[in-house]
Amino acid sequence: MRAIARYSVPVSFAELLEGLPDSILEPLLATRGAKLDPSKILSRGEQAARALVHVPGRALASLTPSARDALDRLAPAPGKLARAELAAGARQLLELGLAFDVGETVVCPAAIRLSLARTPREDPRAARALLAFANEETVRDLLQAMPGRRGAPRALALGELLERLEDEAVLAREIDELPLAERLALAAIEARGGDVSSSELLSLAREPARWDVRGAIPKRGPAHALLARGLLFPTGHDRFALPSEVARVAGRERRAVLERRRHTLLWKLQRVEDDTTRADLATDPGPLAVALLIELTPAGELPRVGAVVRRTALNRVAHALAVSPERAGMLAGLARAGPLDALSIQEVGAQLFTVWRGTPIHDESRGPKDGATERTPSAIMLVRELALDTLRGLPRGRFVSVEDVVRAARADHRAEGIEAALRAPAGAALDLVLRTVLTVSLPALGVVDVAHDGTLRLAARASSLFGDAAPSQTSASDADLVRWVDRRARFSGAANVGVALALSPVARAAIDDGLVLTLDPERPPPLSVDPDRLARSLERALCPEPVVRAMLAALPAPVAAAVASAPAHWVPIDDPSLLSRLLEDPKIAREVVPGGPAGGVLLHAHGSFPRLVRLFAKHGIDLRKGA
Repeated sequence: MRAIARYSVPVSFAELLEGLPDSILEPLLATRGAKLDPSKILSRGEQAARALVHVPGRALASLTPSARDALDRLAPAPGKLARAELAAGARQLLELGLAFDVGETVVCPAAIRLSLARTPREDPRAARALLAFANEETVRDLLQAMPGRRGAPRALALGELLERLEDEAVLAREIDELPLAERLALAAIEARGGDVSSSELLSLAREPARWDVRGAIPKRGPAHALLARGLLFPTGHDRFALPSEVARVAGRERRAVLERRRHTLLWKLQRVEDDTTRADLATDPGPLAVALLIELTPAGELPRVGAVVRRTALNRVAHALAVSPERAGMLAGLARAGPLDALSIQEVGAQLFTVWRGTPIHDESRGPKDGATERTPSAIMLVRELALDTLRGLPRGRFVSVEDVVRAARADHRAEGIEAALRAPAGAALDLVLRTVLTVSLPALGVVDVAHDGTLRLAARASSLFGDAAPSQTSASDADLVRWVDRRARFSGAANVGVALALSPVARAAIDDGLVLTLDPERPPPLSVDPDRLARSLERALCPEPVVRAMLAALPAPVAAAVASAPAHWVPIDDPSLLSRLLEDPKIAREVVPGGPAGGVLLHAHGSFPRLVRLFAKHGIDLRKGA
């Protein structure tokens, strides 16, 4: 089989299967009830691809958590990762035919990736996301433009299109070979932010006369040609968007023009007198994000995507760590969006910036009461890229006012299209969101230094975040990773995040020129602490043996364990004295249904279950919710 290094994206599905030995391929076909037929004209790889491209729902439902995590990491482009990065999660994917081994690399074919849901950290305008959720009319037009694949399953044909869109070299050649009208239309759409309406699309394609009252795109001309080639996709009612891969190639000339405009701004700034001398220098937000997760986990706010952090818990944790609730909420939300356990603490800051830059998490354009709107999820990402592109054009080491940055961003060709994507009235909407990104988000992420007069500049550490310089790595011996003084542990930047998070049930976090944890066995967690698991966690953190023994001896044992069931929460209690003590607690008594059965308490189902967990934990009861 050809080496995977020769391909910028995974090889085609049929080519990949063509090189598999029979000892691997035949068992996979048997699981789908298929086998190769030598009498068919189709090649061996093509027959196998048609049989394996359809992923049974039961196969996805049977995945273990590690295999599901590995599949989520393989789903975005380019669909391949080193085997060592996926660890044990890759084994089940290989056995089910969802991924394939190519040397030291695990490959998930494009045809299979199209059937997978979009991951929280994936760009919503990536080609895979747009192609996977394309409507029937779009798919029909795409297949008609691929006459050689009309008899093939839809997933295989669309998989080949996805491979082409994700290969930057192939895509650049295809765009360069387009007719002039289509190239100009593509560049104009990209300059407006890559998101346009039907009327804007037809106007940019110079076809206003062909537009009818139904808003339909004519079957001839540049607009329809771009749709048929998969270079443009409908994203909703009367909206069209370029895939991110296409926008990167189509915007090359615009970025060159923007670079010349940056030089004009540079000349203006260089005439200004010396920089502001006093400023709040940016710091790495990684240790603070880890500290927030450690403080929120015992409060019942588990670090996972989709769970809403209670405002009271967030305010309490922010006050304990001497940080504003807005910054605490932002960092906690970004930290929960991706697995951090395998990272070192010094790598967390770059991970937070990557998540913020590549996903619409913590949308600065939405107010607290916005709810569901017509705004596209990628609108705020366009604003962020506009702000970052403008800042990167500034001279390093010099401060500039926020108003100058906003005016420079306004001069960008993309600004008008981005404001339309925000679905807000023309005027101050884009300016307001840009100021929020510049003065709130970027300082919180440690990207900019903010002077006392309100001016700002890119921080020294920003070079590594943008990939302009290699990230600094702190080398340390095992003894220096975590330094213990009695029950107080200071974690170095090279220490593993998973080691620190494992101590969260019995540790209080603080920031003192880095992450500092103080063990506190009397801290009441929402659920009981497993002594064996805690002992292993302390051993991984290089905790001294006397401290481990003292911690295990001081752990409070739960008085009882109960399971709550819906629709009302029934908590069986066999101990009469414990039951009487519970009913004497006024906060618990308010949640009890009067006249309930004996042998326990019946709680109102409308109550907040995390709050019930905390109330019962005060009495030593480990309250868990039933399946």
